[in-house]
Amino acid sequence: MQPRFVDSESQIRALRATRLAKKLAGVLPGKGAAMFAVDETLVGRKSEPVVNEIEKGAVRRFMEALGDTDALGLDEEAARAAGYRSLRAPPTFAVTLRRNPPPGLVMPRAGTIHGEQHFTYGAPIVAGDRIAVSSWLEDVKVRNGSRGPMTLVTVATEGINQDGVSAFVGRAILIVTEAAAR
Repeated sequence: MQPRFVDSESQIRALRATRLAKKLAGVLPGKGAAMFAVDETLVGRKSEPVVNEIEKGAVRRFMEALGDTDALGLDEEAARAAGYRSLRAPPTFAVTLRRNPPPGLVMPRAGTIHGEQHFTYGAPIVAGDRIAVSSWLEDVKVRNGSRGPMTLVTVATEGINQDGVSAFVGRAILIVTEAAAR
């Protein structure tokens, strides 16, 4: 068999779509296209960033909701004494920031399961920061689970501060079961 060379972005997209169709056919023999399908050509396309202005009140309310008593997020003088410009938000504050969905990704309204989520943290988020948040489809996998076939969709999110430094990168794995895909 001759190696297949691709030389254009459209050929690469077509090849990815073909590979996904083959994966789906292997998981659901004889059942057609009952599984949730994601266009793999969407992988890596970033959403337009949404700029979030971090407010002191939002940091304090988040800290209080968590029951977090760390003075760096509640007392501006303590935060400044520790070298921060203002109140330092706890790492999980990143989940509250607005973002656009990955371009072209449409998930089922019901039946999607949040499988896991993890973050890699960079620069601390501080009140007064402007964090630009973008998201993208990072990966699509089809697996057989104990309850039948499922599609694992990995969505990544990154927050970049006003200095161009990454504050966080988050990854969420969403699970769409065969039942949800119908």
